[in-house]
Amino acid sequence: LVNNAGIAPMARIEDADDANLDALWAVNVKAPMRMIRLALPYLRRGGNGRIINVSSLSGKRVRNENAGYAMSKFALMALTHAARQLAWDDGVRVTAVCPSFVATDLTAGVTKVSRSEMIDPADLAEVVAMAIALPNTAAIAELLGALQRQRPRAHRLVTPGGQGQGVEVVVQVSHELRQGVDGRFLDVVVAVAHHL
Repeated sequence: LVNNAGIAPMARIEDADDANLDALWAVNVKAPMRMIRLALPYLRRGGNGRIINVSSLSGKRVRNENAGYAMSKFALMALTHAARQLAWDDGVRVTAVCPSFVATDLTAGVTKVSRSEMIDPADLAEVVAMAIALPNTAAIAELLGALQRQRPRAHRLVTPGGQGQGVEVVVQVSHELRQGVDGRFLDVVVAVAHHL
């Protein structure tokens, strides 16, 4: 299951109308939760199910006035980790992919970053495919993608393991994933979780 649908209308803290916030919550949070709920029995049955939630760097930090969008992506991160714990013992692995700007319709109106600097959707698809293809013994909790001019900060994160299973240690490292013909590349912070 790849939860990739998302919207980004402006929802500021001081907005008097909650319509955009409600829409963000419906599409960016409730829809992935409903999809996971529907798919989980089938993913568990297979013993190696995969759920990929396409979040955003906005689910890791806040950099603009669109509080509603960031809130929805932070909530998607919480959903990712909750589903990860819930289905771990059944072989289901859940990963959050958190890209920066991706050159899609969602970012068509963005002016602070040029389209040529944005992550190519095909590159992001490769990252998702890699996360899906990993065996159960090499689970990834989070992947953070940045533009070439943004250098991700590596850090260490410890998250709870499966029920009664100790902890997973998540080590993040930055590496060049793919260099295109035009010299662009996607930096990815890979969070590799080893189940202890």
